[in-house]
Amino acid sequence: SVSENGPCQLTNAAQTDPILDPYSWDNCFNVLYLCPPIGVGFSYGSLSSPNQNITTAFVTTGA
Repeated sequence: SVSENGPCQLTNAAQTDPILDPYSWDNCFNVLYLCPPIGVGFSYGSLSSPNQNITTAFVTTGA
């Protein structure tokens, strides 16, 4: 979630302009989020799908 890990925060529900979060993770660390392909880890996909179909599904989802 942007509010937990991003560099900005909203101080209340009515505020529309974000402010910099002084306690953000990116002040001390770099964070890289990886999305594994279908069929790996907790992702879902048909086990009977050939690798080409899995690759096509992964690329077309914009992951």
